Amino acid sequence: MNYGSLYENKKRGTFDFPIELYRVDSASPRYQMPFHWHLEYELILVKSGIFELSLDGSVFAMNSGDCAWIGTGVLHGGTPEECIYECVVFDLASRLLSAMRQEQKGYEWTTLGLMWQLMGSLINSRPPSSSPSRDRQRLLRLKSVLSHIRDHYQNTMSLEELAAIAQMSPKYFCRAFSQMTGRTPVEYLNYYRIEQAGEQLVMTENSVTEIALNCGFHDMSYFSKTFTRYKGVSPRTYRKEGARAPS
Repeated sequence: MNYGSLYENKKRGTFDFPIELYRVDSASPRYQMPFHWHLEYELILVKSGIFELSLDGSVFAMNSGDCAWIGTGVLHGGTPEECIYECVVFDLASRLLSAMRQEQKGYEWTTLGLMWQLMGSLINSRPPSSSPSRDRQRLLRLKSVLSHIRDHYQNTMSLEELAAIAQMSPKYFCRAFSQMTGRTPVEYLNYYRIEQAGEQLVMTENSVTEIALNCGFHDMSYFSKTFTRYKGVSPRTYRKEGARAPS
């Protein structure tokens, strides 16, 4: 499963059946779920283990059998622990009209109909948002920081630079960022870089040194120590085991 972009804009399924299923376990190159959002809806089902899900800064512990509904535009990410989980991502609005015009029979349309029924019942039962405008503005500013990390994680960046993007003082920014992600800005930057490095170790033939540099690490000793702290094994062992490393 590739959550490489904070904002995902990718094709799901086919034109006639715009639904995509992802199954993720500890052997997947991208086992963790970095923060991102997309315009499609998403269902997450925990098959086994524990999944800590964050939705717009609120954290929920999910266990085996639990299912979560992710609305359009919601900033979300998650930390699995000995977990297998599945995600269904689907785009219905623009595709539904095409499906109706074609008037074809088949399980695809039945599935789409059930999805719409599910959406209607969930939206109808959801209470109106009580989040004040100031909180929404803060979330948008923090999304800008996450987008900046996504686009420039290879480069050196300071706490002051990130705080300026959020239009906050460094002290307030650290507190707000930690409340939303559960990590300090520096911890999240290292985490994101290590996730990128882990995927490159499995998906490319670049050397460990090249990957470290590509991910913003210019000290190989620090890269190795940081990678081992997050992944539990060294970069070379992680590559050798094909991502079957403890996370």
